[in-house]
Amino acid sequence: MARYRLKRKTFGALEAAGNVLGNTAGGVMKGAGSVLDSNAGRFVGGLAGAKVLGSAIKYGLGGGLGAGLVGGIAGYVAGKNITGGIGKGLKDAGQSLQDRSV
Repeated sequence: MARYRLKRKTFGALEAAGNVLGNTAGGVMKGAGSVLDSNAGRFVGGLAGAKVLGSAIKYGLGGGLGAGLVGGIAGYVAGKNITGGIGKGLKDAGQSLQDRSV
């Protein structure tokens, strides 16, 4: 008696949809990361850090004029670096997602 072996075949519709979705999401993540990692994005992140983190540092140091200056500078530097780090992470993740979708 003859023995037949059937191969499993996928038609690729779901795979193609996943590739398009992954490529699109990867592009959006990469674009957002590029904005955050740019000089303008880092500057805005630094200003936000100076406002939020600077206030926390200021009150942690006692709330005087010198503490406000130190808090603002430290908050700016921290916010700028955090924003750049998030931007680089998003760019890398978006690129990775696009590479998998091809």
